[in-house]
Amino acid sequence: MTTTDLADRIEACDEMPYGRERTLLAERLVAEADAAGDVALGVGARHVLIPSYFYGPAAEPQKIFAAFAWNLARWDEDPEAFEAVDRHSLLWYFKWVTGEVLNYPQVPFAQAEATLADMRDRYERAGEGLAPYEGSRYVQASHRYGEADPRTAEAFEAWVTLPRTGLSDCRACEPSTRVERLAALGRHEDAVAAAGPVLADGGCAEQPQRMIDAVLGSLLACGDVVRAAQEHARATRLHRRNGPQADLAAQVHACALVGRYGRGLDLLEDVLHQVETSTVPWSRMMLAAAGARLLDGLVTAGHADEPVAAARPGSRFSTPRPAAEVRTDLRETALGLAGAFDDRNGTTAVSQRVTARLTAADLPDVPAWPRTRRPRLDRGAAAPATSAEDGSGAAAAGALPPAQGLDDLLRLRDEVSATGAADGWDRLVAGWSALRPRVVAEASDLLVARAVDVARLDVAAVRHELTAVPDGGRPDPALRARLVTVGAALRSAGQEAEGLLVALQAHGIEAIARADAGPGSVEADLTEATRLADAVAAAGDAAAAAQATAELALLAVRLGQTVADPAVARSAHDGGLRAAAAAAEAFAVLDPAGLDGAQRGRYALALLVTTQRAGHEDALTLLERALAVLPAGTRAYERAVVLDATAFRLAALDRVEEAADALDAAATDARTSGNTALAASCAARAGGLLLDLDRPGEAAERLERALAALPPTATAWGVHADLVVALGRAGRTLDAADLADTVERLVGERPPTGDDPQEAFDAGRAAFVGALALRTLDEGAAAARLATTSAALHALHPQSLARAEALDLAAGCTEDVPERVRLLAEAVEVAAGADDRWFAADLRRRHADAVDDADGPDAALALLAGLRADVTAADVPAEEEAARTWHLAAIGHLETAVLLRADRADAALAALAGVAQAYGDVGDDDNAVRVTCLHVQALHQGGRTDAAEALGRAVADQALAQGRSGHARAVGGTVARVLDESGDPEAADEVWSRYSGE
Repeated sequence: MTTTDLADRIEACDEMPYGRERTLLAERLVAEADAAGDVALGVGARHVLIPSYFYGPAAEPQKIFAAFAWNLARWDEDPEAFEAVDRHSLLWYFKWVTGEVLNYPQVPFAQAEATLADMRDRYERAGEGLAPYEGSRYVQASHRYGEADPRTAEAFEAWVTLPRTGLSDCRACEPSTRVERLAALGRHEDAVAAAGPVLADGGCAEQPQRMIDAVLGSLLACGDVVRAAQEHARATRLHRRNGPQADLAAQVHACALVGRYGRGLDLLEDVLHQVETSTVPWSRMMLAAAGARLLDGLVTAGHADEPVAAARPGSRFSTPRPAAEVRTDLRETALGLAGAFDDRNGTTAVSQRVTARLTAADLPDVPAWPRTRRPRLDRGAAAPATSAEDGSGAAAAGALPPAQGLDDLLRLRDEVSATGAADGWDRLVAGWSALRPRVVAEASDLLVARAVDVARLDVAAVRHELTAVPDGGRPDPALRARLVTVGAALRSAGQEAEGLLVALQAHGIEAIARADAGPGSVEADLTEATRLADAVAAAGDAAAAAQATAELALLAVRLGQTVADPAVARSAHDGGLRAAAAAAEAFAVLDPAGLDGAQRGRYALALLVTTQRAGHEDALTLLERALAVLPAGTRAYERAVVLDATAFRLAALDRVEEAADALDAAATDARTSGNTALAASCAARAGGLLLDLDRPGEAAERLERALAALPPTATAWGVHADLVVALGRAGRTLDAADLADTVERLVGERPPTGDDPQEAFDAGRAAFVGALALRTLDEGAAAARLATTSAALHALHPQSLARAEALDLAAGCTEDVPERVRLLAEAVEVAAGADDRWFAADLRRRHADAVDDADGPDAALALLAGLRADVTAADVPAEEEAARTWHLAAIGHLETAVLLRADRADAALAALAGVAQAYGDVGDDDNAVRVTCLHVQALHQGGRTDAAEALGRAVADQALAQGRSGHARAVGGTVARVLDESGDPEAADEVWSRYSGE
């Protein structure tokens, strides 16, 4: 290989993005240059290698020293051999070396001082200004003495009073260092003002994220919380481009200060491995300190046992441990490293800095802070524990004599039976759990004298446990045994109807548990349930009889939904509907004032069951009756179920806004009842309806609430998909992208298997809209990866069109031309089986365009010719003729572009024939103008510039006359470019001025 080839490869490597591939190639190029004995190429290769070590997801900054030292030695041997660019790089990297050496406490401070002195000496000998050196001296003083020390202030003034040079840091990075000082001195308003230009304009690979890290605390201290939340979200995404090397310490610390511990833990776990695996002790220390402060807040908020684990394997943090334990580990790590720095520096400045980070005071919450997977962890999110002084529940029962405690709990039982509030049930059960052992130990006579009251409280405790069983789930048979026991106790105490009603409920649990045992089992269980309901009616009053009939109806309907045998399922379901109608009729003749909470709940559910075969209007009438039985504030679970059904009927009648309101109310009641799954479901569907109403902000609020209510193991792909869309439409692009990251992580952790095609489809949709969100932020590689994931998920579902769309999106996001061709070829193949001929045509056209980039114009033109033949020959209905016309025009449009790229102007002009007119015929004026621009370009490329100018001016003048200034600007701009290329800049300026409006 020649030295010219090697030099070209070094230059090409320098154009590559930072990452492992670039670093490995740069290392190979250094080795090749050294093997060839070419010092100049060895220097150049190392000047590519040093930033490869310093930046990006594969950064290894500790390795810059050896490469820099080699180049420095060559400079000492023969500085004249260095080209200007290599000389500049050597002096530039001196700043990196003098700063980076401070990050390793094992390096003696004398060596750091010597390196800094060497920098000054070489800058002076090279005739360079000393501002960069003074900046490095300030950094060293700040590190050793802290910002408040006079020696640091002197170094800072020496730096900022010197003029900038060609070796000064960029105009974005220098202000970041100054803002860091202002913030450390508590001059927060000055820090915010100084940061403004960089936050607005960025400036380099390190900006604006480094500036955001520097100023975020000042923004919060100044109360600019909306800006702080926006900048936190922006910096997090920018830092995350470095993958496992992302520097999120400042963002984790900010989350800790504002009490958003869930968000902070999301970020911390992504980078927690760095505390052990990072090769830079300073970075390990600062992340450990930020993490310890976060977990300290988490523990204080009552989450000491929350499991914390690094998302990446390979460190001591990979195994989940309680937050309190990890906090101690991180605190000890941070302080231990700070002590090592202090020992090296001979001061206590680093320990003081770390201690200040560990003990930083709380700041007020920031409502606009980005969402989290775990909002329950945030400061103030947890419900306060029942105190011993609140006079309720366990505290009240434990403080009163047994008999009086029984009376208080019975009153509480009546109250919570009426409301159905989960916290009331919690207090009741807690109180009874505390009081019952005392009754046994201190007043056993009450067990006999008040056997009915004892049994009723026992029933309440078991029923409360049943509420924890998810809708559609099967309760533990042990609960049935406990119900049987307390039901028998009620009957023994003379409450025959009440005891039989409990026995009916116990039998229902057993029947559900064995519903799949066979048709005979279901029939026998329904026979026994009917016998028990009849027995209740014989032993009790009309209200008890109506309630028993309602219990029978609900059991029969549920068995009909559960049993595998279709005939038995239909029979059970029909029987349930008849029983529900009978129960509703029986309740209707009773005085509602005489019904207790449980009876009113069963009345409402009986009415709900009767709506199953009613039309929407009739169903709404019945549901209104059900809600009348359950006024607001009563029987929260039953109200939630009825409101949920009401929303379904309203939506079916296109009364979408009313349906969304009903779902909001249902979610509220479901939360009150403690049924988080139902609350999440209602909130999610309310969000979906609000999206349909084009109210994305409100939709996002409901959907976020839905995700927050779901257990950590729930994937809820449809909710994720709708929320990404809602966040994007609401302008919360960064939050949408964060959620897309969450979708990708969830798919990796819990991928759909294909056993449930709907789950696969919903997961694929979530991945697809996530990829769209990432593409909006120009994160093409991540978008392509998630779109490819979407395509793989859709392969598990018969919806081939969705898979083709995902492949198309992935192709549009990737910069790898062969991969784009492959993805589009697969999309074309998949779309061939979909029932959308025009989308398939779009894909074939895009595939031909990609083939042009990969294989050249002839291969692309052959594909387009085949597509034209197929579109022309297609048997389409009359209403699709306009679509055919458009697609034939689009084929000609692309053929023209391909031919022009191949510099085949005459063929391009032939392909243009009739294309603009065809676009115009179907009303696509924008594409007609684009084709006209191509026509102007083709005439010019074919040597007919005068004709190109005449055509362009005519079309542009017509557009101006029609008031289409945008079209005039597009065509006029093309004419101006043609004239400029032909050597007539004055005419080009005249045309541009005429048609651009400038």
